[in-house]
Formats: sequence, C-alpha cells, structure tokens
Amino acid sequence: MLYFERYARVQDVLDLKENEDPARSGILTCPLSASLTDLIAYMDDYKIGAVYLDDTDGQVKGVVSERDIIHHLAMYDLKAFEKPISSFMCADLIFCRHDDPLKRVASFMAEKRIRHIAVKDGEGRIIGVVSARDIERFAGNG
Repeated sequence: MLYFERYARVQDVLDLKENEDPARSGILTCPLSASLTDLIAYMDDYKIGAVYLDDTDGQVKGVVSERDIIHHLAMYDLKAFEKPISSFMCADLIFCRHDDPLKRVASFMAEKRIRHIAVKDGEGRIIGVVSARDIERFAGNG
C-alpha cells in the first residue's frame, strides 16, 4: 500500500506546496467587491482555478471557480460583467481539516465533483487550499 493511501494527511500536501513555492502557501483571496474582470485577472495572475472571496473584515464569504465563471458568462453573456460576484459565487463552503486523511478528502472531492477544498487548522482558521491537481502531484511523489 502506498504512503498516500495509508498515511498521508492534507497537511502533507500543504507542506509540499510550501516547500516547492512559498508563494503557493496559505489561501489567496479576492475582495467580494471586485469586478468579474478583476477576478479573472487575479486568477490568471496567480494561475489558480478557484478563488475565495472575502469581505472588508477579511472573512471568507464564498468561492468562485473557473466553471462558475464560464457558466455565468454562458447565462448572461456580456451582462455577466455588470453583475456582482456574489450573484454567482458558492456561499456554501466546504472545508476539510489539515489532519484529515488525504485519501478520504480525495475521494470526497471526486464524489462531489469539486476540484478545490479549503483547509482549516485545529482552531478552525482557514490555512490553505488543496486542489485535485495538488493531490495528484503529491500522490506521484509519495
């Protein structure tokens, strides 16, 4: 049995990301007040497929993925750029814990067809994001 299948935890993926590129550690957020144009540019700048949105107090309020943006554009065409991000963000956030077994989180993500999941530490603070691609890269190393 591979290390990944038996022992790996979500924290192992976060550690790998940080070791490879310290800029990829933590969680990248965009203000809820940002425009769709700003959001797309932000995702392109950081080469990320989902971004968490925070309010003026720094509280994470939702997440928008590439799929959400494409769906929003398909529904509203150019009028999509006039609508607030909150109109198409997912406010029902899904989290895992840093000490959760990675195999269980990977299975959950596959079952729910999600590609990104926010990670909370033992005190309930969001400390990072794990993507399906991160897990694939980790499994290849482990």
